[in-house]
Amino acid sequence: MENHYPMKQGATNLSIIILAAAFLLMSSGAMAADFTEPVTGMKFTKIESTNFQMGDASGQGRANERPVTQTTVPTYFIGENEVTARQFNKFVKATGYRTDAEKIGWVLDID
Repeated sequence: MENHYPMKQGATNLSIIILAAAFLLMSSGAMAADFTEPVTGMKFTKIESTNFQMGDASGQGRANERPVTQTTVPTYFIGENEVTARQFNKFVKATGYRTDAEKIGWVLDID
């Protein structure tokens, strides 16, 4: 399906990039608690690792939902709010990042 909202895709990409950076910092032991990212001002909250049972325990689900398995989600950071256009613009100016939409010519101006 064609994406008619390139800014939303760009904002999603920014979220992924910032979360990846936060994960790398956290996994290096540099981050122990919630933090504010200095370029965009985004606030991040630490979500602690957890284990849970994933799959169909009732026997009524799809075949690819069985067997039930123990799953671990590692500790990660998540933005407290959605990425704003202003935060995205700060990120672009600081890094030179180009969205997929810009690369194929969908966006004329993201200011």
